Amino acid sequence: MDINMDTRCEIPKTGKNITGNGSDIYTPFGNVMDTSGNVMDISRNVKDASGNVMDTRENVTDTSGKVTDTSENITDTSGNVMDTSGNVIDTSGNVMDTSGNVIDTSGNVTDTSGNVTDTSGNVIDTRENVTDTSGNVMDTRENVTDTSGKVIDTRENVTGTSGIAIATSCSDPETERAIPDSVSSGSDQVHFGKIKWTSNLEFLVTLLGYSFGLPDVWRLPYLTYRNGGGAFLIPYSILMLLCGAPLYFIEIAMSQYSAKGPWRIWDICPLFRGFGLAVLIINGVSLVYDTAMRSWIIEYLVNSFQAELPWTSCNNTWNTENCITGFHQSPNNRNISSHSSSTGNPLSKNVTLITSSPVSAIEEFWMKKVLRRSSGIEDIGEVNGMYILYYIVVRVIVFLACVKSVKSLGKVMYVTAILPVVLVILIWVRALFLPGATEGMLYFITPDFTKLGNIEVWIEAAFMTFYTLGPGWGGLMMMGCHNHFRTNCLRAAVSTTVATLLYGLLNGLVVFSVLGVMASEANVPITDAVTSGGFSIGFIAYPKALSYFPLPQVWCVLFFVTLLLPGIDAMTIETEPVMLILEENFPSFLHNKRPWLLGGFSVLALLLSIPFATKAGVYMFQLVDWYLATWSIMLICIGESIVFFWIYGGDKIDRDIQLMLGRPLPALIRFSCAFIMPMFLLFLLVVSVYTYRPPTVGSYTYPTYATAIGWCFSLASVVPIILYAVRIIITQKGSLKKVQ
Repeated sequence: MDINMDTRCEIPKTGKNITGNGSDIYTPFGNVMDTSGNVMDISRNVKDASGNVMDTRENVTDTSGKVTDTSENITDTSGNVMDTSGNVIDTSGNVMDTSGNVIDTSGNVTDTSGNVTDTSGNVIDTRENVTDTSGNVMDTRENVTDTSGKVIDTRENVTGTSGIAIATSCSDPETERAIPDSVSSGSDQVHFGKIKWTSNLEFLVTLLGYSFGLPDVWRLPYLTYRNGGGAFLIPYSILMLLCGAPLYFIEIAMSQYSAKGPWRIWDICPLFRGFGLAVLIINGVSLVYDTAMRSWIIEYLVNSFQAELPWTSCNNTWNTENCITGFHQSPNNRNISSHSSSTGNPLSKNVTLITSSPVSAIEEFWMKKVLRRSSGIEDIGEVNGMYILYYIVVRVIVFLACVKSVKSLGKVMYVTAILPVVLVILIWVRALFLPGATEGMLYFITPDFTKLGNIEVWIEAAFMTFYTLGPGWGGLMMMGCHNHFRTNCLRAAVSTTVATLLYGLLNGLVVFSVLGVMASEANVPITDAVTSGGFSIGFIAYPKALSYFPLPQVWCVLFFVTLLLPGIDAMTIETEPVMLILEENFPSFLHNKRPWLLGGFSVLALLLSIPFATKAGVYMFQLVDWYLATWSIMLICIGESIVFFWIYGGDKIDRDIQLMLGRPLPALIRFSCAFIMPMFLLFLLVVSVYTYRPPTVGSYTYPTYATAIGWCFSLASVVPIILYAVRIIITQKGSLKKVQ
């Protein structure tokens, strides 16, 4: 400022003009002006020629109203003060330093990201979550997560890192939505729910990929044929809408509301967290033995590129003298595993292994080239090196699909979920122009209403419903927890359920149109073209039928790609819950270690799957598939219905849905999950156990020790449910009512 401090003078007490040094002027108004134009009024304030004013305390006010005091602190027109270090103090006494951090009058510091650190060192972020100096986190609902991962909610319920909780009652997911997008552990925040689907379409496509599986291609058409044709679609559709769809929606909705996966979703009642362990075991084992089926499909796919399809001739090294090239219906190749989905394992696929003479070329290709089956499970034989290569290829694809969680998973599903539908339609359209296709489709949809009175038809329809939609496997909860809070999951659940039902019907029309073509070419009744369910249609009847098409190599490639992609979908979505459960259990240790965790699991699964690449692999496959998920999946679904609608409560779920979707829970879903589903599933469980029979493969009967191993697989997923509940009851303090 241009203020001449040397020209200041005393105000005279006389009324004369005075110049203190001979040049200062004293005006009649009492103002003094020196030769530089500085003016001092009667209050002794000095204004220079530029209009800047310095009062008697030597504070300077410039023409814009800013005030600079003797310490060179600047006060603007709003009363904010900036000191010589650049710190700004507003009128309320809050200080903003040069880095943009604000310190209020209580000493609390707010940084540029909006996080607040109080005088005790506690940090309050922009979501109002509080982290103290020890690293404990308290969210806006006053739930506290300490550095070891223990959670204490407002009711002083404590959930430890192992999931053990002590409380006065089952907790509320609204209360438990403590840190919806992350799990805090010490100084780490491991993001699980924070990774969201890029779009609702991506989520919808992934749901379709989860539901469009191999059973839709061959098992559903065969069950429809065997249980009254079009009449079977009646109980299947009813149970799909009354039992499957409601639980399908509830799993997605509850995980979406709480932003928790198949492990932490049971925070609402940790007494049942053993269901999360069952999901981990079922998916983990399934990922080991399911690789074998993918390798069989790849073997067919690779051989489809040959100039002559190897299953159309008897000139191959694996063919025997009993081989014939034409169509042949062996008298002993019907339902050789003696399996009914209402008895034994309802979720198992049949394996048709034909040993009678003569044998068709396709049957020998299946038995001797693909399966290379030995005399029994005890005759293991050598490992097929080519299958190990196929295993590696499958594992690499699954790894790439899951390495970035839903960010990569959703992109892969655009191809693996949609392309099979396109290929199925292409095969169907081509078959429609061939003789016999119409007769095959009519045979498929012609109803036999007398079958509706058979309870086994309803049981098979129920098992097919849950096997197709997939509740109880953890995949739906995994997908739901990555949803945005306002995602319309009800619309997604209804649309995918209807699409899955229609896709199963489409596959039935495709399968039987192709079988009709084969029956017409072979001049046999269509009943002779249908040998048995499961693998027979997928690996024998279908390739044989496609060999009648013009350019059969092209159609076989399309068909086996159609089989392979849904199989990759299933393995991908089975892998993600395994990763999520492990990450939710060890959030601090596994933070940002998804590639290493996934890679380690993939290598372990690959090593464990090697026995299935031996000559006894098909026996091992049938044994594990028969026992693994039969009863545990039903127990999980029953447990979900009871916990969600009877312990947590239907009223609370209705409130949560209202908050999330802006509409109440549909009455049909509520009634079905609370009453119809648990009673019906309990009935199926009892019937399944009562009618149990050990598996067989053709005339081969498993030895006692193999059956015992099968029971171990079954109990491996059931026992943790019981043991975990017992552990919580024993370790909790107080009465049983206090178990959360």
